[in-house]
Amino acid sequence: MSCTPTPLNPDDGIYPAPLFSVPQGSYTTNITVSIITKVPAGAKIYYTVDGTVPTADSIEYTAPISIIQTTTITAVAIKDGQRSQRAMAIYKYLQWQQMDDPNGFTGYTGAMFMSLDFDYRGYPVIAYRRSNPTINRYNLDRYNWSEYTADGPTSTVGSNIIVKMVSNLYFVAYHSVNLKSIRVMFYTNGSGTWYWSNFFTNATVNGAVNVSNAISTTTTGSVGTTCGAIGFDFSKYATVAYYDTITGNMTVRQRSGVDWSDLDVPFAMMMPNSIDLQYDSGVNQYYLGCNLSNGIVRVYKNTAGWVLLGGADIDTGGSGVAIESSRSPANPYVAYLSTNTTNVYVKYWNGATWATLGTNSIGKATYISNYVTNAPAICMRGTDVVVAYATTNGVAVRQCVNGTTWTDLGGAVVDTIQGLYPAIKVSPINGDIFLTFKNVSTGRPVIYRYGP
Repeated sequence: MSCTPTPLNPDDGIYPAPLFSVPQGSYTTNITVSIITKVPAGAKIYYTVDGTVPTADSIEYTAPISIIQTTTITAVAIKDGQRSQRAMAIYKYLQWQQMDDPNGFTGYTGAMFMSLDFDYRGYPVIAYRRSNPTINRYNLDRYNWSEYTADGPTSTVGSNIIVKMVSNLYFVAYHSVNLKSIRVMFYTNGSGTWYWSNFFTNATVNGAVNVSNAISTTTTGSVGTTCGAIGFDFSKYATVAYYDTITGNMTVRQRSGVDWSDLDVPFAMMMPNSIDLQYDSGVNQYYLGCNLSNGIVRVYKNTAGWVLLGGADIDTGGSGVAIESSRSPANPYVAYLSTNTTNVYVKYWNGATWATLGTNSIGKATYISNYVTNAPAICMRGTDVVVAYATTNGVAVRQCVNGTTWTDLGGAVVDTIQGLYPAIKVSPINGDIFLTFKNVSTGRPVIYRYGP
């Protein structure tokens, strides 16, 4: 038995506080809590489950309490009108909870290329492709969703769409099929209009609207073309990575002043299937993860030009790539799908070589082998790595505990839902994990929260 300290105990109970059989904390399965007391025979225990102070009119304890959701138990023992000190325990029940209509956002069928971030208040913001970029923001204080259509019908999105929040600005980067360009636009909260002027001028074809006009017409319009693989980061400046199908170069452009300019010199590379771009503030450099069309998975860093991190490829049979660089400076994680083993791996740079996180692959069902629809998503939960990816059974979410063992995160709630385009991220406000993906059966975007 364990007794939970009671810092909220202003009364002078003459008896010791009751004891709880289960320590307070976070749990992922149902638990049963017993309460005992050292008060002399004849005492009765009263408790509440909402954090209020129990009295003789509260619930009398007669049997163990089943905890199936986040609950605060407060208990006292009373005998002959004399009460004990209070005992309080907070049991956080961690589970996946859907934050929208069970069928997804009504009317939004055909969603593709999910992206997720948080605004300056900690509200989740998701962006996805329909016929044009669409952003939905969840107001945690009002418990509803607001929609912001990024561009109207003038641009047909032919690539992944990436959303980044900077203060109260919503930034989106995407490939426009009809404009044959990479676009970056922003929306000021409350303005009602998407802009590229003022902050991003459209004076030149290589300005902010058209980061490049060098995406050939032969590769636009079809899902999964190389022009559809872009990376976007705004940790420092607006920075876009994309493959130039005319020059055959990987190009990274940045707007640190009045116009866009190359971030280091573009370099020749085989066409990539997927790209991810991350800024590492600890060492003031960018990581560019690429999965090439021949299956090679590699990471570049911009140190006096773009160089191959570690001087060698991570894998020669990969599909899809995602980078997480917040673990520690100069030690990024890379998640990718292995076409050789039909599984998902996470590798990290330890300063000397690319090492495998955990004892081996992540495990948990066979992934769906399509780099466009099912590149894995990766984030950090404290010091643990969390990866979400589409499998033949549903969306798997796995966590590597203490860098050694991969386990399910939150049970099978999302495991049984067929989903594509997963995106996952941890809230900077309360540490809850948010997961969004396309529900295959409805064609609609859905979003789940993992927390109490």
